[in-house]
Amino acid sequence: MSYVVKNKAILFLPFYNFATCLFIIVFLITLSVYFIIWHFRNFLSLILSLSAFMKYSIGLEKARFYAYHGVYEAEQILGNWFEVSICVSADIADAGSDVLADTVNYESLYGICAREMRIRSLLIEQVAHRIVVAVARELPAVQSIRLRLAKLNPPLGGVVAQSFVEVEKNFFVDN
Repeated sequence: MSYVVKNKAILFLPFYNFATCLFIIVFLITLSVYFIIWHFRNFLSLILSLSAFMKYSIGLEKARFYAYHGVYEAEQILGNWFEVSICVSADIADAGSDVLADTVNYESLYGICAREMRIRSLLIEQVAHRIVVAVARELPAVQSIRLRLAKLNPPLGGVVAQSFVEVEKNFFVDN
C-alpha cells in the first residue's frame, strides 16, 4: 500500500498493534548497537595497530639438551641429544629501553626449556606441549610461540639425522 504526497510515493507500513511496533523498534535499536560495537572494535584495532607497540620475535636456535625421552627402553636408559628451537613474539611497549624487564628474557625461555627437558617422557610431542604451556603461563607478554623439538640420530634402524615435532600456537586475535 502506498500514498502519494506532493507527487512523491511513500511506502506505508501497517502496524497492527503496539507489540509489533515495539518489537520492530527494539530490533532496530539492537541492530544499530551491534553495528556501533562492530565499528568501534575495528576502530580500536586500527588505533592499537598504529600505537607505539611493535611486535618483536625473540628466540633460541638449536639449544642442545641431553635427555631420556623415547618409547624404547634403551632410549630411557642411555638417553639421547635433543635440540630445541623456539621463537616467541610479543608486543613490547618500550623496546628501545635498556631494561631487561621491558622485554621477554630469552634466558627465561632457556630455563623453561631446560626444566621441561629434564622431565622424562615417552613422546617428544608431549615434551613440546609442556614447553609451550609453560612459556604461555610464565611469560604473559608472549603472543605466539613457534617451537621445534628434534631428537638427534633417532634409533630407527637406519641413518636419520633427526626426528622432530613442530608446534605453533597463537594467543591473540590478529585482524
